[in-house]
Amino acid sequence: MDRRLFLLGLLAVASPSLAAVQPPRDLIQKFYLIYEAEGTHGTGNPVEKVHLRDWMTDDLRALYDKGTTTQPGEEMPILDFDPFIDAQDYEITEVAVTTKMLDKKRQLVTAAFKNIGTPTVILFDFVLTKKGWRISDVRYPVTKDRPGGFSLKSFLKTPLI
Repeated sequence: MDRRLFLLGLLAVASPSLAAVQPPRDLIQKFYLIYEAEGTHGTGNPVEKVHLRDWMTDDLRALYDKGTTTQPGEEMPILDFDPFIDAQDYEITEVAVTTKMLDKKRQLVTAAFKNIGTPTVILFDFVLTKKGWRISDVRYPVTKDRPGGFSLKSFLKTPLI
């Protein structure tokens, strides 16, 4: 019985249609466990491994796709770092994920971890849509070094000068 539950859990991560009922906290926990398990020798992209794009709202996914694609006349995409770890390089440890229900249709999932020994916090805004829970933004909290915080959606909407 335990083996069947384990396999069902793997299918839920691999298939967004089956995972539509998966709580946002579980998705984010599994996402960061991939980074943690890979250490500094990660292969592939954790975003692709958990189909994280499929968990984004349509507008965030469109912005993310454009931000990860090199545009004509540019040398590199606007997203030249991993916004889910606030860095380019990683060695993720001590992952802790919490959830706060803001109301019936909004959840805030917080991922706290150390990246190469530096404490890092990433905030995931989830909204309940007809397709289930979807990420509407990825943010960083206000800090001394980042007094305005960070919003992935705002960053991707801002034209480069």
